[in-house]
Amino acid sequence: MNICFICNEYPEGPHGGIGTMTQLLAEGLVANNQAVKVIGVYHHGYSSPDFETKKGVEIYRLRADIKNSFSVFTAFWKLWQIVSKWVKEKKIDLVECPDSYGLISVLPTFGVPLVLRAHGNNTYFSSILNIPLKKKTLFYEWNLYRRANRYCAVSEFTANKMSAIYKIKQPISVIYNGLEINSLESQSLTSEGYNSLASIQNPIIFSGTLTPKKGIYELVKAMVSLLEEGLDATLIINGKDTVKLATGLSVKQELMEIIPDALHNNFIFNGHVTREEILNQYKYAKAAVFPSFAEAFALAPMEAMLTGLPTIYSDTCSGPELISDKNDGLLINPESIESISSAIKYILKHPDEAMIMGQKGRNKIIRNFSKEIMTIQTLQFYNNVRTSNKNK
Repeated sequence: MNICFICNEYPEGPHGGIGTMTQLLAEGLVANNQAVKVIGVYHHGYSSPDFETKKGVEIYRLRADIKNSFSVFTAFWKLWQIVSKWVKEKKIDLVECPDSYGLISVLPTFGVPLVLRAHGNNTYFSSILNIPLKKKTLFYEWNLYRRANRYCAVSEFTANKMSAIYKIKQPISVIYNGLEINSLESQSLTSEGYNSLASIQNPIIFSGTLTPKKGIYELVKAMVSLLEEGLDATLIINGKDTVKLATGLSVKQELMEIIPDALHNNFIFNGHVTREEILNQYKYAKAAVFPSFAEAFALAPMEAMLTGLPTIYSDTCSGPELISDKNDGLLINPESIESISSAIKYILKHPDEAMIMGQKGRNKIIRNFSKEIMTIQTLQFYNNVRTSNKNK
């Protein structure tokens, strides 16, 4: 089969979960003897070449001024022309696109089935968080669902949510995100990483962009309450800072104001760090905490679990699909500071139980959430799409 992914953040270069999952899936499909092309629109300064082949995947990066709507649309029009040419030359049998790329909906059809993978688009998150969204964005994303031939989602929760939002009658296939197990397990702790962690008492790890929806305000307040009770611990906060729209202040600045001066040394703000640095932290930390208010199927808690680190995650959205509470991790109410603090305290006060919980979490990831499982399920989904399309 000849597959084309549309992806605007394919590594190497700055990327999020969509870029990571597209790369893992593309390489997994090539390893299963499928031909894969990836094409997307990138800003001029993106630190990767316009074309390259990596692990058998052909990657095409079209450049645009991302802040200029006309420049972006022109680049997407060129993308359509290239993909349509591939289709005419019988080089593409199917196109996959994230459900957040609404601009694709105003382009002509590609001539082959278009499938959407629901990673959580703007409409999805605005409906969960009850925040307004531009009408143009709502229209583009609605139109993209109307135009697509089939859909899959990264969690049951996301599948059900999108079915309800867009009144989709056909079933949405659920294909959970997967990790490259062997690659992550082979990551070694650097001596520098060990020395920095060895001097920290009870390090607790947070990883994610500093935004209100990640629950970082509630987590910091929970840690302050624990420290004021006399618990000795340090919260390591990894993630780039953002500006809170409601106040115009940086999130980090607001968090620093929450923390009493006497406790500032118990909070470390690292900013953006590499994946390798995060994994180093996981290996010697006591727990990882992700009190997010809205996710589709996040990679960060999965990676923490794979290292055997006891993981605390939200009981909202797809949290219960990843973690069985008090078995292979802990689920908390992200709105409750007491719920977060109680979970952290349990991990620190019950090290034997926490170690068993961490091991169960690791085993669960290996059994159920590997790149290989994701790839095989995706191939089955693609074959069903092509069969259904031929029978129409």
